[in-house]
Amino acid sequence: VIATNIGGSLYIIGKREKTLGMATVNGKTLPVLSPRVGIVQVPDSFFSSDNQKPAKLIDRLLRITTIFHEARHSDGNGTSLGFLHEVCPVGHMLEGKLACDKMENGSYGVEARFQRVLSRNCAKCSNEDLEVLRLMSLQNFGRLILPPQANARAAKVREEMDANRHILQICKTIVGEQDKCSADFIKETKQKYVDTRAQLDYLLRAGNSSKPLRPMVNARPEGFFQEMTIEESGLYMNHQL
Repeated sequence: VIATNIGGSLYIIGKREKTLGMATVNGKTLPVLSPRVGIVQVPDSFFSSDNQKPAKLIDRLLRITTIFHEARHSDGNGTSLGFLHEVCPVGHMLEGKLACDKMENGSYGVEARFQRVLSRNCAKCSNEDLEVLRLMSLQNFGRLILPPQANARAAKVREEMDANRHILQICKTIVGEQDKCSADFIKETKQKYVDTRAQLDYLLRAGNSSKPLRPMVNARPEGFFQEMTIEESGLYMNHQL
């Protein structure tokens, strides 16, 4: 174990047992009134081990991604509180271990995406460093498990969402073809993109229904994690207003 979010765990235990959790940090006792109290236990091996150099760039980056992972355990609400890990299913490389996630925006999902973003944007990383980040990202993505009934449905919705996004990108490049990319058509396509994205969000979280869940009633204030271009981000935010 490299690090553990003790604050989130103490809060969840306290909620279940209807008690107020307490933690002593550096001689000071703190009440755990929220999962976001921010108490993370980090062992000595976090900064030094047989194969690590604390000041080495790749090791610094991996420590940061670990902190992001643990910080995510302070988020969530209701059934997603703490984004607790699940037992990996039969056939998985970590079969039987509490080392997988059913929610794509849980700790492993956040860590995997952060590592992938770093691998695409680290100007000072060597080729070896970039490959390590890519492999770590793939490994963490491999810990995400979807309910079987959601797989096909989610793939279909994702395909539709990507198609709408592609249409919008094409319309940006068309000049003098207003009849094909009219303002009404673009507006309609944008709404389809937002709706399918919200539906995919629902399927990945619930896995048992194809009913669309609009972003405005999304029960997760933390939102849906996925890398986006600046244009896509602006488009999505405009539709939340």
